[in-house]
Amino acid sequence: MKKRATITIDPEVHARARRLARQRKTTVSGLIESLLASEGRSGGSLVEEMLGSAALAWDADWIVTRNTADYKASPVPAITPEQFLRRSA
Repeated sequence: MKKRATITIDPEVHARARRLARQRKTTVSGLIESLLASEGRSGGSLVEEMLGSAALAWDADWIVTRNTADYKASPVPAITPEQFLRRSA
């Protein structure tokens, strides 16, 4: 059974979180749960975890990297530079 938690965040951050949740077809609670569940279990280094968190905070669509395997647990999907160029064309 899930537990209820209350958090206090800046209204601007909350608005960005709602937009991101809508894009990912989830809820703000779902985003937070996913982020916390992946914390420390991603197998990636601190750098990958920090980049994933920064990408989430900046409402990024993707993390562009040659090493997508390190970002499997990231709250923001990782794509290769080639995938990025195809999607941006």
